[in-house]
Amino acid sequence: MLNWNAIDTVLLDMDGTLLDLHFDNHFWLEHMPACYARHHGQSIEWAKTELYAMMNAIQGQLDWYCLDYWTRELGLPIVELKREIAHLISLRPDADTFLRALQRSGRQVVLITNAHRDSLSLKMERVELRTWFQRLISSHDYGYPKETQAFWHALQADLPFDPERTLFIDDSLSVLRSAREYGIAHLLAVREPDSRGARRYTEEFEAVEDYAELAAAITRASADLGFSATVIHDACHNAAHPNRWINQAMGHGSALLLGFSFPVFTRVHLEHHAHVNDPKNDPDHIVSTFGPLWLIAPRFFYHEWFFFQRRLWRRWELMQWGLERSIFVVIVLAAARFDFLPFIFNCWFAPALMVGVTLGLFFDYLPHRPFTSRNRWTNARIYPGRLMNWLIMGQNYHLVHHLWPSIPWFEYKPAYEATKPLLDAKGSPQRLGIFETRRDGYNFLYDILVGVRSHKRRSGKMRRAARFMPGRGLRRHWLGFVDRIAIKTEPKRSVSR
Repeated sequence: MLNWNAIDTVLLDMDGTLLDLHFDNHFWLEHMPACYARHHGQSIEWAKTELYAMMNAIQGQLDWYCLDYWTRELGLPIVELKREIAHLISLRPDADTFLRALQRSGRQVVLITNAHRDSLSLKMERVELRTWFQRLISSHDYGYPKETQAFWHALQADLPFDPERTLFIDDSLSVLRSAREYGIAHLLAVREPDSRGARRYTEEFEAVEDYAELAAAITRASADLGFSATVIHDACHNAAHPNRWINQAMGHGSALLLGFSFPVFTRVHLEHHAHVNDPKNDPDHIVSTFGPLWLIAPRFFYHEWFFFQRRLWRRWELMQWGLERSIFVVIVLAAARFDFLPFIFNCWFAPALMVGVTLGLFFDYLPHRPFTSRNRWTNARIYPGRLMNWLIMGQNYHLVHHLWPSIPWFEYKPAYEATKPLLDAKGSPQRLGIFETRRDGYNFLYDILVGVRSHKRRSGKMRRAARFMPGRGLRRHWLGFVDRIAIKTEPKRSVSR
């Protein structure tokens, strides 16, 4: 039985795991031999003999999965032939339910497949899987199949993950053995990859019997820790309510009250989780370091610019943004027309501004300072305390949220106490950090009053001001000051786990 509280990353195979393997089996064992026989004017039995011998010779190698290889060897348009029976491509029962539960849990979910990119694209046309995953990775991207250790090393270099806290599900036993050799701790096979084939013995591996049961287990694991209380935050993780439409309604409603846009908040917040303390890709990094703390609330509207600049919207989210902003404008115009703007300001704008300052200070600035670490164990801060836990609703344990997003705010403190030995071993910061040294205190005072910081030691924009200063001494003092307040963020490749 899986311990979902010990799993941060889920790696999923595609064919036979999420998709019914009947399509691939039918294509290679029936449809392809028939096409090959017609091409050569031979019998289907002759074609099967020829093809099966070629397949067996390279089974487990990258060419075995490569459509370019088979197109070249057989002289047939493999992708076009696959399209002829594309109606057979289908999800396994309740696979979407399982993926939805994974997404709600806040875990890193990545698809890794030996399928060629052309095959992957064809299947994405028939079954929408992109929205459930942070990444879609083909072994052809690395040049090694999943059966080899080289693939796992390449995956780790491209997508750092902790093997001890990773679940991998695949229908291939040889691939599972390769993953086990690499050190992945949680492994599941698939009992019935082909819906029209026989159930099989998965040998030393436990097997997926029912994706609905796996989804329920994820939900139960989250429920054991409590349910999320911050509406807009939970809604962006699809966890505010189990019903998709109610979850959306709660997210849009809470966003309107705060003056936010729910699709903007959702996409930008997930980008923050994916790129914590990355000056270029973490939107909250700009919010925290681009000006004085007393102006942090208005800087949340940078999220909207980030949303459009990165083109983060999916499906109907652009239309949702337009409707939300239209409602906002209509309310303001109606207030101006019918003379109730003071009411709007006192009962809506002013409280929203106070909430924005609170969010900025306790949810963005304090938990992530000094904004240098991109290591998942040190990229956010813990500053324990019973009174602080009550006043700011657990955000003094913000690193707990980064590590295990499915844990609700009212369980941050117990989760911290349960995992403190692990956090100590990982070197996780467990102090507020603004008064530890005199320099920390000065930096905090600077952020309250000014807050603008450089991110580039030699080419930062603040350094350019030295050109216009009279006297070498003044320029030297200015450059020294800029260096002292600069944020020297760790490069991604150097992050250790």
